[in-house]
Amino acid sequence: MCGIVGGIALENGGAPNFEVVQAMCDSLTHRGPDGEGLLTSMQFELNNAKNVQEIKSDRNLWLGHRRLSIIDLSTDASQPMVDTSGKYAIVFNGEIYNHAKLRKELESKGIRFKTSHSDTEVLLNGLIFEGKNFLDKVNGMFAFCFMDTANDYFLFARDRLGIKPFYYSVINGVFYFASEVKALRKVPGFISEIDETALLDYFVFSSVKAPRTIYKNTSKLCPGHLIEMKAGRIGSERPFWDLKAISKRKTNLQSETDALLNYFDQSAQRRMIADVEVGVLLSGGVDSTANLGMLTKHSNQPISAFSIGFKPEPGYQNEFKFARIAANHFGADYHEIQVSYEDFIRDLSESIGFQDMPIADSANALIYRIARTAKEKGITVLLGGEGSDELMIGYSYWSFASKYQKLLKESKSKTRLVSSIHQLPLINKKRAIYKNWYRKTLDGYTHFSGGTETRSVEIARSLLDPDAQRRVKDYNPLDQIQQMYKDFIQNDEFDYFDWMTYLDLNHRLPELLLARLDRMTMGASVEGRVPFLDHELAEFCFSMPNEFKFQNGIEKYLLKKSFEGIVPNEILYRPKEGFLLPLNEIINSKKTKMNRLVSEARQRFGLINENASIEASNSGHQNYNLLNMAIWMNEHEN
Repeated sequence: MCGIVGGIALENGGAPNFEVVQAMCDSLTHRGPDGEGLLTSMQFELNNAKNVQEIKSDRNLWLGHRRLSIIDLSTDASQPMVDTSGKYAIVFNGEIYNHAKLRKELESKGIRFKTSHSDTEVLLNGLIFEGKNFLDKVNGMFAFCFMDTANDYFLFARDRLGIKPFYYSVINGVFYFASEVKALRKVPGFISEIDETALLDYFVFSSVKAPRTIYKNTSKLCPGHLIEMKAGRIGSERPFWDLKAISKRKTNLQSETDALLNYFDQSAQRRMIADVEVGVLLSGGVDSTANLGMLTKHSNQPISAFSIGFKPEPGYQNEFKFARIAANHFGADYHEIQVSYEDFIRDLSESIGFQDMPIADSANALIYRIARTAKEKGITVLLGGEGSDELMIGYSYWSFASKYQKLLKESKSKTRLVSSIHQLPLINKKRAIYKNWYRKTLDGYTHFSGGTETRSVEIARSLLDPDAQRRVKDYNPLDQIQQMYKDFIQNDEFDYFDWMTYLDLNHRLPELLLARLDRMTMGASVEGRVPFLDHELAEFCFSMPNEFKFQNGIEKYLLKKSFEGIVPNEILYRPKEGFLLPLNEIINSKKTKMNRLVSEARQRFGLINENASIEASNSGHQNYNLLNMAIWMNEHEN
């Protein structure tokens, strides 16, 4: 994994320069401390630069790369990489897990390689000889810029599930791109004005959905999308993969149980491919324990596993008990990290800079602490369990959302009736989430807006100052979700479970869970990998009948059946608790300081309502959402 940057002159545009692209590269040193390289077509600047390659092109350009060496540690695999003809080049962030297989296919066609086993060179040659269709063959996580100088053509692409980031902005007639926005901020003329509609999105969803970002003139490439540039003219984003194109299958439980285990086994083996040591983020839940089990199966030495939790406090219990069970069961080299509230607050402040864009996931600081510890222990790759809950129906409230849909079928008259019944004293306090759903149904929106939803649109608006509220009065963050829903239900073979899976795979995962994994691990120069989000495994899970995933009131039923005899039963069938985090206690322990940070952000940006404060909500997640934005604002220039 690495950090990539670049500046490419558009038609009749300006020209990037060495100093700017060098500064962009320097800002991503944490993503690639093992090496740096630059590539340019602007020959007159070469005498002033180090580690610079030249490529002949009529298009003014600079490409840059920061390297975290994981596959093929030799300098031959350094980037930017130019092919043997000198006509093609690539800067690439990520891993191609099936690169060995693809290399053999390309070699059988007469293509020669200069490296021993670089996945970058496989991607480069595949794109040269097969074009963007080569992406259909690639299994991996990636974000890249590929160039064909002979045809003045550039291809930019991001992996199917959005594991790797890709940001871009047009500034002074130049198309700039980078793995993180902090690199784009180094470009003179970068517009750092906050998009108020994106800020409203953040207060509702704890992040901003692609293609937008928190900044007005900066975009991020959507998962599974590409952009082409020809003769200096930039095209629009287009999908090269979409999960809703996958058809549902008719099958039986036993065959699916065996097949799921096989798919996951293959995925785990792929994610062990590295020339450095691979470890595991271990929570003591089913998913992280499955990761540990599969890695142990295919390793001849103990796997390093890392677990984190808070020191014992009244009313709080960490998950160390289950992490220890898993570690002992598989003979792992187990590392346990205990943190205090003070540690968390300190790590939160330190990790904000690595968030890059505001990501209000309360596990950010803890993942950052684990990654730092792992790096100190010599681990450069960590496997996480993200994606399992979304693919295999791992959330209990999804069953309520499905029942709600079957009962009301988006009928406003039925909703009014049921809503009025819900006001009766004996049931008024039950299923409180339904009340938010009633409002959305009556307003013409589907009730499930994703697992990122932190607060209602109405409450989110109240966090904005009055002037900002007036400017965004005609914007509703739910509109983007509703448009996705309308497109999705065109296929009548999908049910509401499919919708929830599809939405969270396109929103919650790339914008929150995968973003936190990438930024926090890379903040410590560690690569995060996600076996459950192998795209072949994702397609298999999405296409299977949902009654296999949720059965007899058991979430992830098929997954648990598949792992019987592998994952210890006391872990496999224990109630799901998620990552236990005493947010209210942490925030309230420093309430005065937290409110001061909110006040400082209000004074600097003038976008937050004077009534917005930690005391305004009794929800730890809502307070963390506000606090995270305040700290982020205070860390960034207006």
